[in-house]
Amino acid sequence: MRVLRIGFRPREILVHASDSVVNIALQPVPSLVAGVQATDSRVCETTADGSSALDLWQQARAGLLASLVSRESAPPRIRLRTYRRTLDPVLKRIEADTIDYRDVVDGRSFVAARPPWVFADYGYMREQGGVREWYAPDEAVLLDPTFAETHCLHAIDGRGPRASQIGIAFDPIDTPERDTVVDVAGALWLDRATYAPHDIEFHYTNLEREARESGGDVEFAIMPNGISMVQRWQIRAVLLAVDEPVTTTNLTKRDVRRRDRRNARLLAYQHIGGEIASAVWPDGKHWEGNLPSIQGTVVDADSTPVANAVVWTLDRRDSVRTDAAGRFKFPPLAPGLYRVVASDSALAVEGIFRALPTPAVVLTNQSADVTIVMHSRAETFPSVCPAKSYRPGSGVLFARVVDSTGPAVPNAQIEIETLTPGDTTAKSRAGQTRMGITGEDGRFVICGADRSRRLVVRAFKGMRGVGISIDRWGDEVLSLSLTIKQLKL
Repeated sequence: MRVLRIGFRPREILVHASDSVVNIALQPVPSLVAGVQATDSRVCETTADGSSALDLWQQARAGLLASLVSRESAPPRIRLRTYRRTLDPVLKRIEADTIDYRDVVDGRSFVAARPPWVFADYGYMREQGGVREWYAPDEAVLLDPTFAETHCLHAIDGRGPRASQIGIAFDPIDTPERDTVVDVAGALWLDRATYAPHDIEFHYTNLEREARESGGDVEFAIMPNGISMVQRWQIRAVLLAVDEPVTTTNLTKRDVRRRDRRNARLLAYQHIGGEIASAVWPDGKHWEGNLPSIQGTVVDADSTPVANAVVWTLDRRDSVRTDAAGRFKFPPLAPGLYRVVASDSALAVEGIFRALPTPAVVLTNQSADVTIVMHSRAETFPSVCPAKSYRPGSGVLFARVVDSTGPAVPNAQIEIETLTPGDTTAKSRAGQTRMGITGEDGRFVICGADRSRRLVVRAFKGMRGVGISIDRWGDEVLSLSLTIKQLKL
């Protein structure tokens, strides 16, 4: 049995079959003052004075492992914002910027693209045909023993803005067989009191002189459920042009070390990264980053705030509702021009909005704040009803004809019959029956219905049909679905 607890030394004990109760005494990790004061002396795992750094490293591993287990047991729905930017090599101005949003259900927001053992053997950069792919370590890499086996560790004390933190610096081991492997060196910073991970800052090693600014960082955040998760990550790399291929000499069969190569020219800088825009857990807890979005207020024609209105954009399926003050806010959105509309719940289901599309411009680092004027139903219905069929106060029915397997039934014949209250006869009266057909999506709309009378709606296509009776109107708007079935002769 292996026991891990942040702030204590790990314990491994042997559990026998006869044991029913096991008491485990954990020894607190001693003060790391002596270890952090000796920052000029590198400590590797095999050295005699490496206990402080290794104890701290074990605390970090214990915390990361606990977070991984907890997140996997109840993974949240995460909205991720990823980006790729190209900067010019002189002034580092942005020349191209691509941003994307996607939704996933996962226990981890950032996942390294390679297994830990592959990083240990082949490094954090892959080059094929002059194109380079850069990688960053995630929690699984830090948890894996191969990371500590291929890096030297020493504890460092946080100063200034990092006074509340303590760090574990790591450097790749210097061996001849790894001098062509692009590795990472940097530090994992922890909260001094809880040992919770704060961030990882790193740079790539064994690169050409033109690429020595390449590196990155991985930032953690404590989520509402108390679990740490990668909040933001970034890789800062370079685009190089190789003037001539690097070949081995006649005196050696080994590749020339990258740091000794002089055949590359800097073309541009490239920033690749991402961050959590929002996260929602199954138990309702949620977390939201400070990213651009659309927010605003929905009001009526008299500028009175409208509560519980449904707001959405014509470009996305996501919708939100206004609060008691008429305010709303969308989850983080990609930069761009959006058209925002609003409606009540009954009409929103049908995709009918009671507000003219309001433009909203979301910038890379700036949200859009808009005011949406929602008009009355009486002003809205004439635009969705047949000409002169709607009368204020009358009923409006939105219906869809489908078959028993779900698909819509186009061009079905519709028969609408109005009866007086208490009339149960099937015989229609003159002027009380109307006919029509469904559209290609199986939909049809009935406007101007007398809400004080009984409405019978029938649908037919071939030898299939269905009928429904509407005796009461709780609201002036009704939505229903009619499933046609084979008629019995």
